[in-house]
Amino acid sequence: MRLASAICLSAAVLPAAVLGQSVSESDTGSRLLHPAPADIPNSGASAAIVARIVTRNFARCEVDKEPRKVLAALSSPVGSDEEALKRSVSSDCLRAGMLRMPNSIYRGALFGELYRRNQKTTANVTAAFPPVALDWTTQSDVNAPTEVRAHHFLMWMADCLYEAAPEAMRTIVLEQPDSKASAAAFTEVGAHLGVCIPADQKLSLSRAVLEGLFSEYLYRSLVPAIRPAGKVH
Repeated sequence: MRLASAICLSAAVLPAAVLGQSVSESDTGSRLLHPAPADIPNSGASAAIVARIVTRNFARCEVDKEPRKVLAALSSPVGSDEEALKRSVSSDCLRAGMLRMPNSIYRGALFGELYRRNQKTTANVTAAFPPVALDWTTQSDVNAPTEVRAHHFLMWMADCLYEAAPEAMRTIVLEQPDSKASAAAFTEVGAHLGVCIPADQKLSLSRAVLEGLFSEYLYRSLVPAIRPAGKVH
């Protein structure tokens, strides 16, 4: 299943109100603050966990540095968001090295950063980044690109998992990737995957993909979903 093309960035402004959980640093001898770029942590964690931490930090910097471009990207539907996502990427948000990730991972990381700020601070995040309501009244078009159909199915799967394990889903997005709470939450979610995937489907989803998927689902669920008449969450 091909989810998206990739964002590729090598390290080498729009003004924004400071929202909760932003991280900044100043130039030497200056009081001018800039969003702190992503670093590779020296935590001893696995490569997969380190990648998720770096992606989170990169998204945090992008939300602070390019808020309008991030809003434009997240307001675009999957399948039409590739150029907007690329425009939101800034090399200033990576301190050194190269970062490559599928568009779906980057999109999910941005949603995750917004959801954490909404839940952990008093900032009015949804006013600056209005969530686009999930729409369950539309069917996936069989003629749509694979990326679009895959995203529709995965969001449906996330809705199913939320009904089974809402706190575990929130923990995965809110807690640090290298925490015991996050690991336990993935175990709980995994126990429910079978009932949320049709018997004729075979999926292999990384924790990074699931975190991004849950991040988008949770942030967009901050506003009421559009559901068929008679169905409530």
